Amino acid sequence: MKTIRILKRSLSITGLVLTLPIIGMVFSKEVNWDLLDFLVMGVMLFTTSVLLHYIWFSHTSSKWRYGLIVLALIAFFLLWIELAVGIFN
Repeated sequence: MKTIRILKRSLSITGLVLTLPIIGMVFSKEVNWDLLDFLVMGVMLFTTSVLLHYIWFSHTSSKWRYGLIVLALIAFFLLWIELAVGIFN
């Protein structure tokens, strides 16, 4: 039951965050996402959200918990930046 709740919460967070580029596409011509962009970002957000929930509930030591959360967020943002502008080329 707890796993289903975490997956539903992660899916809700992903859907909520993905509404921001949709709103941006309505009001601005600079935001130009296609279906592949939404799919890739949806998978990234969902995976990161599930990973953060797993880290938060599985580690009791706050030192390890916060360190792993920061590491997961850094990995998410580096991948996002690489896909957006290619900083490692």
